[in-house]
Amino acid sequence: MANVRFDVEKEEEIHYFDNYDDYNDSINGSLPDPSLGFKDASMGSDVLKTIEKFLSNTQSTVCGSRIFLIMQRYPNETDITQLVTKMRLFHVYIAILSPIVPSGGLYSSTMYNLASKTNGLCFFAYSEDFGDQYQLLPKMDPMQLAYAANVNQVSGELVSLPELKLNQRNNYLCAMTVQDHGPLDQFQYFNLTSHVVEDPSRDFNIYMNKTTVEKRYGNSNHVNHWLYFGAGTNKLTLEVKYADGKPEQLQVRCYGDNIDYWVPYDN
Repeated sequence: MANVRFDVEKEEEIHYFDNYDDYNDSINGSLPDPSLGFKDASMGSDVLKTIEKFLSNTQSTVCGSRIFLIMQRYPNETDITQLVTKMRLFHVYIAILSPIVPSGGLYSSTMYNLASKTNGLCFFAYSEDFGDQYQLLPKMDPMQLAYAANVNQVSGELVSLPELKLNQRNNYLCAMTVQDHGPLDQFQYFNLTSHVVEDPSRDFNIYMNKTTVEKRYGNSNHVNHWLYFGAGTNKLTLEVKYADGKPEQLQVRCYGDNIDYWVPYDN
């Protein structure tokens, strides 16, 4: 276990722990403090540098790590090629809570793209809603990633997702972004369907409109739902409607127990 406070004038070291109590004490002792942060709004977040430093550490196991980030500032960089390669090499998952209104930086898409390319998730929210959104963001502990798909979602078009093949039927927590940005301005509705080839009695569909999504998940860019998938081949389709008709790049992830395989990357 490790934690660090980033985007501060005086760079802080990553702290590593082998027990939860010390880890939790460290987090509570280094909560965000605006007085320590970058003062210039033109300065980008140093989050990419911080991730790279963790991946290069010799004090803690990196392979299979799960990184959770709460951010108030966007990076100024867009090139994440080398970082993606390294995260994929070590099967590092990332979950990001990113601001709709940042304190600085240029590119909201950088962290979203990083999550997309490494089987992670990126939620956007207003800073005052971070407490509630933190509870909704799957942090994958103790669950493991079971399925990941990235979707170029054309408004109103029925898109076939990669098949989900399971050895046993079970409940899975599925999380999905319905926009690749925040706030929830263009989303109208989504309809997710699953057809189990070996057992059609386990077929289902989930439909939610904008009113329902905002009521359940706030003014963010995501939904999550416990779904019961049947054993065998689950054929998934997704339809999403947007007010402006423009396509969005979506992240679809499912998490379960006793997953004994690395989920392949979708791009």
